[in-house]
Amino acid sequence: MKYTLITGGSSGIGLKLAHTFAQNNHNLILVARDKKILSLLKENLESLYKVDIKIIPLDISGEKG
Repeated sequence: MKYTLITGGSSGIGLKLAHTFAQNNHNLILVARDKKILSLLKENLESLYKVDIKIIPLDISGEKG
């Protein structure tokens, strides 16, 4: 099964891309800092578009804080 990886998937351009790709039947791996938001987004996208979503709560900026 193929997946599309989207970083920053919980807001802004990343969120828009997540919806666009899911709408076009892409399974997704979403990466963002906030696990709660990612979990809600996962439920929403899977319900709306019937795709498989994996989430990775992670800050990839490299900044401490």
